[in-house]
Amino acid sequence: MKVKVTEQGLVIPKELLKGIQEVEIRRENHQLILVPITEPDPMLLEPQLSPLPILEGYVPPGWKDAI
Repeated sequence: MKVKVTEQGLVIPKELLKGIQEVEIRRENHQLILVPITEPDPMLLEPQLSPLPILEGYVPPGWKDAI
């Protein structure tokens, strides 16, 4: 597909961007590369450790009946 570059830039047909909300534009080796930006899968992220200490025997307020 060829498209015309205007003074404002370039228009990419929406059907080529189906399901894509945001892209990163890179210029590598005289080529423009569009990379879709996706949200990372939270299940694949490393777990975050709590900065709070764990106190043995401590029951948060309101949790006593839930345990």
